[in-house]
Amino acid sequence: MKKILSFIFSLCLLVGLVYAAPPMPAPVKGNVVIAGQYLSGYTVTVTNERTGDKLTLITDNGMYLFDMSEFPNGYIAKSAVYVGDTITISLGSDSVSFTAEEFPYLVNDLVIGTAPPIEEEEDTQTTTSDEEKKSTILETFYGELFSLKVGHTKLSKLLDDSIKFDGKTYDVEEYILIDGVVQTSMDDVDFGITPYLVVEKVEYQYIFKDELPIDDVTLDETLEVSLLGKYYEISDLDEDGMTFVSGEEFFLAEGDSSLYDGKYLKVETIGSDYAFISYNGAQEKLEEGESAEIGGIEVYAKDILEDEDGPDYCTIRIATDVEQTIESGDDYYESDLWEWVIDMDASPQVIKVVNQETWEDLDEDTKPIAVGEKISLPEDYADIVFKEINEGERTELDIRVKNDYLLIDGDFTYGTDDYTKIYLNNVGFYDYDEEEFITTEKVQIGDSEYYLEMGSLVIGKLKVLLDMTDILYDGVSFAGKDDSFLDYFGIIFKNPEDAVDDKNGFRVSVPEERPEAVILVGKQTEVIEEEEEECPICNCPTCPICVCPTCDECVVCEECPETTDDNNELIIGAIALILGSAGGAGIMFKYGNNKMFTGKNTGVKFYRGQDGTLKIFHKHPGTVGYHNPEISHRKPETHPKGMVDVGNKYQKNEQGEWEFVG
Repeated sequence: MKKILSFIFSLCLLVGLVYAAPPMPAPVKGNVVIAGQYLSGYTVTVTNERTGDKLTLITDNGMYLFDMSEFPNGYIAKSAVYVGDTITISLGSDSVSFTAEEFPYLVNDLVIGTAPPIEEEEDTQTTTSDEEKKSTILETFYGELFSLKVGHTKLSKLLDDSIKFDGKTYDVEEYILIDGVVQTSMDDVDFGITPYLVVEKVEYQYIFKDELPIDDVTLDETLEVSLLGKYYEISDLDEDGMTFVSGEEFFLAEGDSSLYDGKYLKVETIGSDYAFISYNGAQEKLEEGESAEIGGIEVYAKDILEDEDGPDYCTIRIATDVEQTIESGDDYYESDLWEWVIDMDASPQVIKVVNQETWEDLDEDTKPIAVGEKISLPEDYADIVFKEINEGERTELDIRVKNDYLLIDGDFTYGTDDYTKIYLNNVGFYDYDEEEFITTEKVQIGDSEYYLEMGSLVIGKLKVLLDMTDILYDGVSFAGKDDSFLDYFGIIFKNPEDAVDDKNGFRVSVPEERPEAVILVGKQTEVIEEEEEECPICNCPTCPICVCPTCDECVVCEECPETTDDNNELIIGAIALILGSAGGAGIMFKYGNNKMFTGKNTGVKFYRGQDGTLKIFHKHPGTVGYHNPEISHRKPETHPKGMVDVGNKYQKNEQGEWEFVG
């Protein structure tokens, strides 16, 4: 964005310049100001027009500072600054000049035109990513608006890569933009004592960093991109729309057929630039580059290859809809929640998917997000999770009128003394039925950063009159309100109307510290809790030291329990029976440590616990160590609950993650 700037130059030549002699130190200071605000991070270039020497400076808090003796090549004659030299200071394509004089002077308000924009940072608020960059976390206070722009440096799955089109390479990148705020009943009384994440904007961006020649995108030269992790082959692209092709491709010779959706698709005849295709009792002639409906499906003739000396071939594409067109503003696959925004006339060119609804009203389908809930982008590409709240322990207060005092029950500290009851009147705070004076200063509530203060009773922005005839928040009376409230500082107070009526039972909850809401963007990393394993009972005749992988060495048994080979056979038989019911096959059994290896990196381990029950654990790719087969995993590692033998049913997917394939 271009901005009209004023350079306010306080050009102070502190020592006069001597004609035809190298200069003494001559510092120059200037400021860059717009609308009364100092601009930082801009590059200023200073040039000696006689010699061509340059200095490059970066403004800091709007100020730049240099000395004319700092020009390159030191003090030798050809680079020194002399009286009468023209010194030019420039920012971008605009500049302003002054002449080196023999005396100090001041120049103000020199308008130099336009300045180049400072490149926007990836996220406008600080987030912290996990080690693998599967998610990034923002901590924000209640009521604090946040605006996030998250890219590849925060989430590894977001692209910062290049694509190829028509033999050339184009750089592309993805971003997720989020605008939101954590609100309380200070914003919507229906929220009660629950904070909610209100989200105004969620925007997915696929940006072409290099300008793409959109007129060159055709059926013959398609553009392949991945939007929200979904593959698209685009056959037509304009300023605000695109057409993409989909379906399966088949390369078939004349007379060949292939099974599609339970029926045979056949290439009957191939001629010069055409083919006769039959499917489901229907037949059509298709010319190269043409599509038509045949037997309930759409067929597109991509290539016709006629060969006079050999068999003829054609490449055809089949789908319910081979070509689909999307215009900017269309629903994202009939979703009322998301829509396409295509702006290939912008700089940079961009394809977006943005929200059509906001998450702010408890009465709507798109409700605000409570702790533990999430918003998922289309294609489950990323989540926005209200993960948790950090606020420490809470101190509960009970406030009532007693004998012309306010009595406050709770936990309090003043100096080195702790109190569970405090009385307050217009003189100060007291202890033990108004007999022992404490202070007129503020009293700490528990171990928190909040205090009881005088001026009636003040807790943050909450004020209770000494006779409890009114309860105010931020100067506004709440005496007529029977709701429960949570403020931006985490202070909860309930039913002030009844408290004012009864002069009793006004309950206030105070957090240890101002709450911070934790917002996660990406995918949560699942923590799998493994059952604690017990060392097996020693049941061998020589009673050696028993060792198992996850616990310390067991001591040598003082008396070996009686054992027979039959017991081991029973255990082996039980395991074999379980594995047989789970479809296990090809099992290798290692008797020495009671393990079976049922596939690559998979296995089953068993032993008898101290209570005599049979313990069975398994392991597989995607997890660490042996664990109970009843433990459920999140995708993509999820296997049927209770399946003991997973065999070779795990493969790595395109993301390099282990996935259960059944």
